[in-house]
Amino acid sequence: MNDEIPTSDRERGRPDGLEWMCVGIMRDEFGRRKSRALAKAMIRLEAEDAGSDGTASTQLPGWRERIHSWVDGLRPRARTAVGVASILVIGFAAYFLWSRGLLTPARRGSDWTCKVSDSIDARWAAKSAKPGTGDFIASEVLRLDSGVVELTYAPGTTIAVEGPAEFKVTSVTGLELLSGKISANVPKIARGFTVKTPTATVVDLGTRFGTSVNSDHASEVDVFQGKVNVISGAGEHRQLTQGKALIVDSHSAVDATALPESAFPLPNLTVLARPQNCGFDVSGRAVTGGVPAEFGYWSGPAFVLTGHTPSVRTCQGAGMLQFLPSPSVEQPGDSPVWQVIDLRGFKRPAGVVEAKLSSMFNRIRSDSRAGETFRLSLAAFTGKPTDTNSLWSQRATAALAFAEKEITTDNDPRTWEKVEVVTKLPAEADFVIIEIRAIAPQQAKAPSALFPGHFADLVDFKLGSSLRASSISTSR
Repeated sequence: MNDEIPTSDRERGRPDGLEWMCVGIMRDEFGRRKSRALAKAMIRLEAEDAGSDGTASTQLPGWRERIHSWVDGLRPRARTAVGVASILVIGFAAYFLWSRGLLTPARRGSDWTCKVSDSIDARWAAKSAKPGTGDFIASEVLRLDSGVVELTYAPGTTIAVEGPAEFKVTSVTGLELLSGKISANVPKIARGFTVKTPTATVVDLGTRFGTSVNSDHASEVDVFQGKVNVISGAGEHRQLTQGKALIVDSHSAVDATALPESAFPLPNLTVLARPQNCGFDVSGRAVTGGVPAEFGYWSGPAFVLTGHTPSVRTCQGAGMLQFLPSPSVEQPGDSPVWQVIDLRGFKRPAGVVEAKLSSMFNRIRSDSRAGETFRLSLAAFTGKPTDTNSLWSQRATAALAFAEKEITTDNDPRTWEKVEVVTKLPAEADFVIIEIRAIAPQQAKAPSALFPGHFADLVDFKLGSSLRASSISTSR
């Protein structure tokens, strides 16, 4: 088919742009080759609309008037046929645009602003809506008499609200706090989240902060991490950073001693503190030796970082760790690998948090002479990681927190099996030592047969805290 559109339509007085758009759709959809007629017709239609004013409009009626004149001159049966044809063309055009993703029908409930994601003993006021966990929040004033609720916004912001409180979700990036206290955890993607109170506006700059409004409508803002901008009702702009606080009333904004984070409710928080090269996908630093005395690398008596093998494929990514029999041990023994993780660089929640360490293990099919058990261990300490070998050997008594778990794996190299240990981590913990270990059988005799194909992958470490209420008063 020829894709060219006649240029003499105006001289012939016939509909052109709209008609040729329909022709373009037909050619593009049913032609033997892809057609450019649709694109050309759209350009022509836009040009006609753009030129429908001024001199052109006086010389020739617009394409809409010409269509009406043309239809009026048809016989009744012809009009009916044209109407049916028009409906078919419109329907086909709609299908054409939908099939190419250019027309998407609205789906009810596909978009949401905020929902209740968790709660603790929440009691709503009698004349308030009473959303439960999983319910979406409407843009209305809510009154929480007691308890704590967690709100999660679509971009990922989480807000903990503690009753008694009165608040309103205003947008996907906003909350109005009329009374009560909240804390907010705002990810970078939601930077700019705004909390409006009767006397102040708090604009997040990617951070964690708390806000309260007392019975006199005075507002307090405390920054736990990062920074925020605070705008008073009088128009004064202040920027607060970590460890700073401000009290704003209807007359002034005054610096205050920052309250601890436990003075505010706390939403569910998770901080990733993964070890370096946690998936063994890069040829990072790896040392043959004992427990590392520095942060950020793997060390052990006998191991190698490898990729897929003929018998075992990695759990995820390009690499995994393979345990080897230790050549320096006279008697057959276990094959451990360690890493030390510095906790001081992570902005974890205040107080005791939950530490979760996990790893995936796998091995090739083997006989009873080979090991079939793996162990995952975690020990937390305070201070600096000096003499780590001694600390690790005394971990059961010297560590601030200690946990370990074993798994006896199956004899199927197609399946990776996960081990996870969980422990409470006190605020004074400065670093942790983690260990992944392949365990030798008790009656092991031949070192070369202990670990013919034993692997670890995806070592993960997280710090988290659950939704909780404040533990001290915020009254000034």
